[in-house]
Formats: sequence, structure tokens, C-alpha cells
Amino acid sequence: MCMVSVIIPYFNRGDTLPRALDSVRAQSYQDLEIILVNDGSTDQTSQLVEAYIQDHPELHFKHLWQKNSGPSGARNNAIRHATGRYIACLDSDDAWEPQKLAIQIDFMERNSEVGITGTNYYIVKEHQWHKYNNVTGSVEVGFYRVLFKSLYLTSTVIMRTDIFRRDNIWFQEGKNQGEDLLLFLQILRKYKGALLYQPLASYFKFEYGEEGLTSDLGKLLANELDNLKLLYAENELSEKKISYGLFILLNIYTYLKHDKRVLLNTWHKIQSSNASG
Repeated sequence: MCMVSVIIPYFNRGDTLPRALDSVRAQSYQDLEIILVNDGSTDQTSQLVEAYIQDHPELHFKHLWQKNSGPSGARNNAIRHATGRYIACLDSDDAWEPQKLAIQIDFMERNSEVGITGTNYYIVKEHQWHKYNNVTGSVEVGFYRVLFKSLYLTSTVIMRTDIFRRDNIWFQEGKNQGEDLLLFLQILRKYKGALLYQPLASYFKFEYGEEGLTSDLGKLLANELDNLKLLYAENELSEKKISYGLFILLNIYTYLKHDKRVLLNTWHKIQSSNASG
């Protein structure tokens, strides 16, 4: 038993996974286990992980293997093997600040009604900056707010483990884009959420359009529209309803967000091209 189960799915991430693992090893809060899930990697990443585990016997690891089924299946697999009171998500190409777990777990221990928290984060490219301007304090995050603005990025999120087992809420398997936001919204439909403004994680790419599963903006749009359909269909399960009018408004808003991402992605590419030129 431990306080925190850190779950890290990976697929062919030998180039970035050591950085993620080093950021967990550097945590000031160490009442944790690290659950790594090899999602059908075809390179040498699993051997790298085994070597890392051998080199750090002071840490408690679980290393799971599965056929490639995407991040949802890998995260669910890890959660089923978790013994911690909290689930902390970390993607294999991201990293944490050393005080991340200490600050976030302390907040959730003091606010027992909060089921899920996220934090501000750094975007590290040619230089480093915060995503949100505020760098201190916290704000309550509710279901309807996150319908319009995705305040949680996966590697910043910590959730209470009993939510999964008691409420049977899981990452939707077979869904490789928008699956994390869908889960967070399903949790926020039942529990309070919070966002800590202190930046406690680092992303080494732009949130959308650069690489990985969010690089295909068209598929991301399709999955976000699918999320709205699923949430609308679950109206009878919650007091927090999505009216038909709100459903139409959210669909329009989702298309507008997509257009904004396309423009930002184009601008990033132009800037990168100019810098390399």
C-alpha cells in the first residue's frame, strides 16, 4: 500500500521516458509506486525500463506488458494494479517539477471533497513559459467550465483511486484522442475539481498539432465531438445535465476551437521555419 500510484504508459519512447522517470525519482514526496505499462512497443524501450528498474532498487516499480491498445487501455491496466489512494498520471514524454506530488497531495488531503486536481504547467520549446498567467493559489473547476475550456492536461492530473472502483468510471478503451478529457468530465459530473496555478509539470511540445496522438487535428475534432455525444447521452446519470441548446452550442464552439488550433499550428510551423532558416 502507498499513497500515490504514478501511472506511465509508453510506446516506443526510449528517447523521453528516462526524463519522465528521473522527474518521478526526484520527487520530494516518495510514498509512491511507479506503474509502467508497455503498450506493445516495438523498439528497445522495455529493455531500457528494465535497466532503469535494476539501477534504482530504492523505488517500487510495477512493469506491465500488453498488446498495443492505446493510452486508455494502458492507463486502465495500470489503475487496476494500483494500490495507492491517488492516481497520478504522467505521459512518457513529459516531466514533473520536484515538488509536484507534495503540493498536490497536500491540497487534496486538505480538501476531501475534491476528486480531481490539475496544475499549471510549463511549455518548453525555444524558451520556457507558463500556460496560465497566475502562478499561485488555486481555483475551483466545475463540469460546465471544462466543457468549454480544457483546463486539465493529463500529466498534471491526480485523481482519487476509489472513484474508478466505486463509480466504475474508466478511460474509454479504443478511443485514442480526447479520452482523457472525457474521463475528467465524467469525474467532474460527480465530484468537485480544482486547478492549482503553480506550474508543476513540463511539456516539451505544443499541446496540439506538433506530434503524438494530438498531431492529427481532424481526428482530435472528431473525438471531441464524439465526447459531446457520449456526455449528452449520459444525462440521465447525473444532475448536471447538458440541455439540447447547450449541446448545439458546444458543437459550434468545438468547431471554432478546431479552427483556432489549425491557425495556431500553422503559425508555429511558420515560426519554426523562420527560426531554422
